[in-house]
Amino acid sequence: MSKLLTSNVYMSEFNAIQDRSQVHAEYLKDDFIHGFIYKKSQVIGKWERRFIIINKRGLFSFKDQNQVKPSFTIPAEEVKYMWTRFDIEMGDLIIKVKFGSTKTEFAIPIINFMERRNNWLFAFYRLIIDSRWIQAESR
Repeated sequence: MSKLLTSNVYMSEFNAIQDRSQVHAEYLKDDFIHGFIYKKSQVIGKWERRFIIINKRGLFSFKDQNQVKPSFTIPAEEVKYMWTRFDIEMGDLIIKVKFGSTKTEFAIPIINFMERRNNWLFAFYRLIIDSRWIQAESR
């Protein structure tokens, strides 16, 4: 999987996406990160490449960057926890997200996780932390 997600591919696709950012303006205005990663299909268990946007409201998955409405959404307030056993598949780190009564898996590129730029792991954790912080403040 990571062979398709090298920084060169990611950046070139990112530049192409900027021209189409109006399609996802509602989701991109407060995003933590966006780009292509893999999501495991809950029905057939197959890894599918998806355009993902993570922002303070949740995770939004699109089949491609031209799709207007997300095909899969995880609202931030429904995220219960996230974990990894540090499984590596084809060079990507597998993380699992539990939301509601469902769990799904994502494959994220392995990078220097100390860096915040293009750090998918940090964005997933921020989704959990920020949503809990907002919930605590509203009480």
